Amino acid sequence: MSALGGLFVVLAAWLGGRALLPARSTLARSRWEEACLAWAAGTSALTVLATALAWLGLPLSPAVAWGMLGAAAIAGLGRLRRDRRESLAPAPGGRPLHLLLAILAAATAAGTLVFPLNEFDPLIHFALKGKLLAAGADPAGPAFTGVTAEFGRIMTHPNYPLGIPILEALTARIGGGWDDRWVQLPLAFWTACLPGLVAAGLRPWGEAAAGRGALLAASIPILVVRDFFAEWPLRLTDAGISGGILLGGGGDLALAACFAAACALLVRARRSGSLCTAAVAGLCLAGGAMLKNEGAALLAVLALAQLLVLAVPGPAAAAPTRPWRPAGVAVALALLLATPWFLHRSRLPSIDEAYSSRLTPTALAAAFRPERTTKEVFGQRAGEESEAAAGRPRAAVVAGYFAVEAGDLASWGLLWPLFLLGLPLRPRRGDPERRWLALAVLGGIAAYALVLLIPPWYLPSLRATGIPERLLVHLVGPAAMTAAAAVGRRGAASMA
Repeated sequence: MSALGGLFVVLAAWLGGRALLPARSTLARSRWEEACLAWAAGTSALTVLATALAWLGLPLSPAVAWGMLGAAAIAGLGRLRRDRRESLAPAPGGRPLHLLLAILAAATAAGTLVFPLNEFDPLIHFALKGKLLAAGADPAGPAFTGVTAEFGRIMTHPNYPLGIPILEALTARIGGGWDDRWVQLPLAFWTACLPGLVAAGLRPWGEAAAGRGALLAASIPILVVRDFFAEWPLRLTDAGISGGILLGGGGDLALAACFAAACALLVRARRSGSLCTAAVAGLCLAGGAMLKNEGAALLAVLALAQLLVLAVPGPAAAAPTRPWRPAGVAVALALLLATPWFLHRSRLPSIDEAYSSRLTPTALAAAFRPERTTKEVFGQRAGEESEAAAGRPRAAVVAGYFAVEAGDLASWGLLWPLFLLGLPLRPRRGDPERRWLALAVLGGIAAYALVLLIPPWYLPSLRATGIPERLLVHLVGPAAMTAAAAVGRRGAASMA
């Protein structure tokens, strides 16, 4: 029954997303791009709505779960009937690309479901909250807000967003019970959607750019398994207990998909002036904030990128008409929709993720002095990383981590070299969309590097858990768009 519940959640989320997308005449897309955009919008809507209801004191009861999903499905079915009168745009790329994307979708969905939840982060950070929500627990109750109980701490990271737990809890509610394998069904399509989201954002640059961007996004091994070519047989045979598989119940791929959808829709909204498209972009931005705390940081980074591009306009021929309107609508709506979570989060204990309280001049200055390390059990597990970091300033260690990732072709393919080649280096010339996409990526990297300068954790220990590569995954969408747009042509009529 849990499998059927998961399938219904998937179908309802997709149908709800279809209902939210602008008309095909407003936002041209292929069937493949439409499915990917609808998935990102639908899952964002479910997590935003359920979080708001939880903030209002309505737990995820069977009535609430069925009501949300039923309304989404009904709205989507009505939209399917109306959409019959509008034609779809041709899909970018040829049959080989379409076959590759179909294989990627099937393989990553199967890879998500082949193992039940078994890694630390998906189990402890997310699934525990999902089980509590599925049991009708109040997110403001002691199970979420209590720091300790009779046998120790109740949960890790109580201030993590509830988006992933909500999708899992909906599956358990509709399916009649919790199953560690099938609650992952709504989490099985993030990697499959990323190429379609990138292609949707690249339509203004032509079919070739959209196809190249989709191929680039589909050719990133780390979206499936970290250190894919070096260790993938071990990663797949140890049932995921290594922490190397990104597929499954974690939040990194989910945030990457929602942020890619937001960037793609905002590109299209700024080009066309469509406020409806901008509103869906804002919904996806808010959805990202419901998935991981980094989603709120990326919302701030994207807002800053929009302000910088507006403050330094390019040539009149390249600038879209009144771009501040769709940008303002997207950011304002995202902030509005995320406000219930921000208010609820303020009531939760932060425990070990109180980064804002550590962002002080003293802490930042200390990051540029040689770090005094102490032997720790977990730190020793980092091995060579621990030895390499000993006695070096934390800032130098962090910079080295990011530099290593940029050159790791076995994990990232050609993404980062092509992104660097595609950077618009003259801020007052060229396409403003490429400029703000590049700024969003660079700003995200800068924000993540800043956070790594001040955490209470031993840095090599974080490195052993996949930092910063798991953070860089969040930026795959705009990075691929920046790279592919640099070699695309502007404004193809058939792809607008």
